[in-house]
Amino acid sequence: MTNLHETQLRFNPKIKIKTDDVQLSNNAGLLFYAEFNHAAGLDQIIDQAAAQLSEKRIGPHYSKTSLLNQMLELNIAGYGNDVAADALQHDPVMKQVHGTTDLAPQRTISRFLSALTCDDVLHLDRLILTLALDYIRTNHIDTVMLDVDSTHCDTFGHQEAASFNAHYGVTGFHPLVAYIAQLNLLLGIKQRPGNQYTSTGVKEFLAPIFAAFCELPFDVQLILRGDSGFATPELYTLCEFYDVKYVIRLKRNAALDQLADEFTPVVPKHFDQNSVIYGEFNYAAKSWSIDRRVLVKSTHQVGELFFERQYVVTNMTEAGVKLLYLAYQKRGAMENLIKESKAGFFMDKTNSHTFTTNAARATISGIAYNLIALMKLMALPKEQRNTTISTLRFQIFHVAGKLARHAGKIIIHLAQSNVFSQQIEALLANIHTLSPLVTN
Repeated sequence: MTNLHETQLRFNPKIKIKTDDVQLSNNAGLLFYAEFNHAAGLDQIIDQAAAQLSEKRIGPHYSKTSLLNQMLELNIAGYGNDVAADALQHDPVMKQVHGTTDLAPQRTISRFLSALTCDDVLHLDRLILTLALDYIRTNHIDTVMLDVDSTHCDTFGHQEAASFNAHYGVTGFHPLVAYIAQLNLLLGIKQRPGNQYTSTGVKEFLAPIFAAFCELPFDVQLILRGDSGFATPELYTLCEFYDVKYVIRLKRNAALDQLADEFTPVVPKHFDQNSVIYGEFNYAAKSWSIDRRVLVKSTHQVGELFFERQYVVTNMTEAGVKLLYLAYQKRGAMENLIKESKAGFFMDKTNSHTFTTNAARATISGIAYNLIALMKLMALPKEQRNTTISTLRFQIFHVAGKLARHAGKIIIHLAQSNVFSQQIEALLANIHTLSPLVTN
């Protein structure tokens, strides 16, 4: 560890600060993450996934399992830059969390990432899905609200496949993502060049996810929500093939307005009142092979001359129009999940030259996101399940600790004056009641 020269503080000359070889760590709370992983059986799931990666060993001491786990630990702890590994090689608690005295330096982690192939990225993406499916299987969840969307990851430099996206007005990548709305779990991420349209490749992205749900030992009703960028016949057909219900927004056009005119007013009767009118009709665009149910919501705001209309298409025939619209509107919460994935877990980090390496980095971030999402679902009180990773780092993971050895035991001393000691005690007590997730 780099030593800071002994420095006397001016506000109080009796105080001096320096770094030395005392076994102190700022990451003692990661022990609770390791304990959760073990109790829930996630360490075994990660090991099995890592075993499928093509690159078996980078250097003389580091296996692919070890390097993948170290990347996940760095991500969860909030160290988004690989160079942090050089300093954390000497962190006494990080070594205990990782189960080794030989942590990899930055150059080894970078070589590991660069060696991953397109098939490896697919295996890692499958791990994201596996973590979510194992929770659903264990808790026998029979209805899943699935939100699909695209987002943007900016690039700075000459990254392969980075291109200009006219909608966002910047250069970068344009990945697809899918989340389980009621659980905040990620189902997958598909990296794409920045100039791809919103729905490009969505069939290939969602088909393996739908198929995986069909392999569960009980029936799960999937309900898909998407904005107008996903209003494509191939997605409707895919959902209907897998018996997935969908509520997808349609772009407003003259044909839809003409059908809506038959039963909803264009001009409100009372201009000084807000009003909402719901309706529905059957409709088939030129690119559709069959008629589908289209819902319309006509909204008038005080001061406006005309109704503002919104349309959604659905294959849910029994639910009421208002109920479906309310369900669709809750899709907006997905933006918070995307923000958490990017700002909290560095899913939008694009500092590698090759497209595959950037895709691998984003996918590993997605795995880290799901590990913490599972920790919140399984070990935190219900009222704390929407806690952000930044809060968890502040309250739990970045707790100062001192490592000591006595009578063949390793003891981690935490500060007695820790403000969040009660939360930590409750978390650890909950972890010790857990059983491993049910896997295939």
